[in-house]
Amino acid sequence: MSKTKSFAEQIEELQASNEKVSEYDKLFSKACEINFGCNAKTIKKMLNNSEEPCSNFETKMRSFFGLKTDKDIANFISIMCTENSRNFYRNKLENDKESAARQG
Repeated sequence: MSKTKSFAEQIEELQASNEKVSEYDKLFSKACEINFGCNAKTIKKMLNNSEEPCSNFETKMRSFFGLKTDKDIANFISIMCTENSRNFYRNKLENDKESAARQG
């Protein structure tokens, strides 16, 4: 036979469960702040925003570099997104790390 729980017992269980969920929500928000620099509420707003993060990024890139047309974007990508460019920045990063290690 299964014992039915009273309303008081059910309420206590729901309150305990709610407290756990609230703690998980706080932990998630803290993890977002640590990993992404903003709280979970801000991230949820960004995700629910009608503008996609990618298009926002593209808008910022276009504005910063003065890219007005699709041809400007194509030229920018052909220059900046090459193996040579990637290697240049990778080597620069490694050299900067080595310099910092020697100085520090």
